[in-house]
This record gives sequence, structure tokens and C-alpha cells, in this order.
Amino acid sequence: ESDWLHDFRINAVDFELPGPTHPHKTSYGKVHKGFYEYLFQPRLQDNGKVCSKADEIMHHLYDLFEDPNYDYSDFDVYFTGHSLGAALSTMMAFRAATATD
Repeated sequence: ESDWLHDFRINAVDFELPGPTHPHKTSYGKVHKGFYEYLFQPRLQDNGKVCSKADEIMHHLYDLFEDPNYDYSDFDVYFTGHSLGAALSTMMAFRAATATD
């Protein structure tokens, strides 16, 4: 068995959205534990609030799209990245696409 396959099996966790602490979470398969925790694990933010990086990004998107001064109804949102950023942006895009909040 190759090292990367072994590492993936050992470090895979449920891809729970909207996050691991949400009372109504749904599992969408498995992802790498480190990537998932980096994006979805709640932590103390610079503003003193506790939330995950994914929640922080979602709040920024909600603020942007709910701004009454602009009409974003024809806009699309793209999440992109390279290497680690590609893994995180793929999970973040899935989080945004499944948002019901």
C-alpha cells in the first residue's frame, strides 16, 4: 500500500456540514482530517468571537450579498486555490453550495 493511501485512510474524517459542532449537520463522505479541521474547527477569532474559518467566510459572503446598495443577483461565486488552497476551496465551495442558513 502506498504511503499517501495509508495516510489518507488514517487521517480521513466525516465531511460534516455546515460544521462539526452544528446540531443539524450532514455527512458528505470523507476528507482529510487536517484540511477539515483547518477550515471547520471553531476557534477564537481576532474579533473575540469563536467561529470557524468557513463560518467567517460565509458571514462575509452574506454581508456582501445582502447589502441593499448593490444588486448581486446575476453574480456567481467561485472558490479557487492551488495545492492546499485547492483542497480548502473545494470544501468551502461545497459548504457554500449546501448552505441553508
